[in-house]
Parts: sequence; C-alpha cells; structure tokens
Amino acid sequence: MLRGARPGSAVDLVGTAIGTVALDRVIAGQDVRGGDVLIGLESAGLHSNGYTLARRVLLEQGGLALDDHVPELGCTLADELLRPTTIYVRPVLPLLEAGLPIRALAHLTGDGLFNLVRTVRAVGFDVERWPEVPPIFGLVQRLGRIADEEMYGTFNMGVGFALVVAREGVDRVSAMLADAGLRVHLLGHAVDDAERTIRFRPRRLIGRGGHFTRA
Repeated sequence: MLRGARPGSAVDLVGTAIGTVALDRVIAGQDVRGGDVLIGLESAGLHSNGYTLARRVLLEQGGLALDDHVPELGCTLADELLRPTTIYVRPVLPLLEAGLPIRALAHLTGDGLFNLVRTVRAVGFDVERWPEVPPIFGLVQRLGRIADEEMYGTFNMGVGFALVVAREGVDRVSAMLADAGLRVHLLGHAVDDAERTIRFRPRRLIGRGGHFTRA
C-alpha cells in the first residue's frame, strides 16, 4: 500500500502475470494415486504470503522497526521482508518436457499446506519429514505466540513448491531439480482419502477442511 497525498487516500500497487497452456497439458492432480511421492522445493522465506499477519506480529506486537538488524535473521527486517520469491517455472518446465510422471504441482502460498489437496482427484497426504524452517517463521511464531496449527495453515514454512511424482520417476526428477540449483526434499506420499486429510507427522498435526488440529 502506498500512502496517498490526502488523509485516507492510498494506492494499492499490484503485479499480475498471465500465461496460457494447452488443455491437454493441464496437470490438475487428476492422475494422483496413493503411494505417489511428495517432493518439496525449499522457499526463500515468506514468499509474499501472510504479510498482514507478519506485519502485525513483527511491527506492532514485536515492536520491531523495518531498519532493525535482527540477529536471528542475519539481516535487517526490511531486507528479510523484501527477499524475492523463488520462481520455480524454469526448473520445473524441463521435467514436463521430458515426459516424466508428474501427477500434480502446487505452490505453497496462502493456505499453506492445504494447497496440496486442491487436486482434482480426492487424495490426502502423509507428510513424514520436513526441512529446517527458515528463521523468519520462527520469529513470527515466537513474537505472535502463534500455534503450529495456524502457522502451517498460513505460511509455506520453508517449502515453496511441491510436486507429486510416481515412484518410478522420483530419482530422475530429484536429480534434475538438484542440478538446477534447488534444494529438494522427499516429504512423504499421497494417500487415497475422500476427506483429503493431511497428516503432518513432524508436528503431529491433522489437517482437514482447511484447518489443522493436534493429532
């Protein structure tokens, strides 16, 4: 938001990218099956999501200023909040062009892990492991006293993009993504589940209907 010259006036500055895709190349999770592997690609931080909550916690509740150097971040708060979003399209497109068995693709944006269950076919996910969470998320959680249930349903928590891949394609997909300079993690697997449940074992959370509870 850009503050306007007059009280109560402002400009909302946004950017939009629009692309096209042939209908027969749309991957919407229609072919996901139980046992397919969930692969996660690390994020660079907040990735422009959850900023309303982050600003309230960091600036209002935490009393931080944008130019404050935050030791646990290793930079100023402004530098962290302005950290560019990782764009995954260039390393992911070669996987599709190579005909690898990609069953679903998902950005972990607003709604956090629940982006995983927006597939056409009703499946859930058993998440067995997770990479180390970037410090910005720990800072927001600590200053805001926010429960894991809300954090993992709002932020990407260190994984900005996920792929669901048939088991026979996992090694090659992982190698190609690593060669492209991405940090790749095998997170778990898909489960046939009409309720689209996410079992997040690292934090003992159960997710259904857009909400996490303790297992």
